[in-house]
Amino acid sequence: MSVQSVRVQVPATTANLSPGFDSLGLALDLFNEMTFTLDGKGFRMEIEGEGKEVLTTDSTNLVIQSFLHTFKSLDKPPPSGLTIFCKNLSL
Repeated sequence: MSVQSVRVQVPATTANLSPGFDSLGLALDLFNEMTFTLDGKGFRMEIEGEGKEVLTTDSTNLVIQSFLHTFKSLDKPPPSGLTIFCKNLSL
């Protein structure tokens, strides 16, 4: 079986932090990098970097919720054997 992966990198912003920031948002030197890998080993989530100690790796994690919501909105079952690796970077 071949391993399939997709990597997504999302920059952080100050948008939606408080009134006025919607129109005055700033780009920050922070990124969330997520790698989704179908590896046939059940479901796992790993986190590295900023917030590793406090972020959850269960269904309360927003990355997992977004992933599952996407498949639900497509009327498709989520794939099995998935590892989500989140790397929270500051440059």
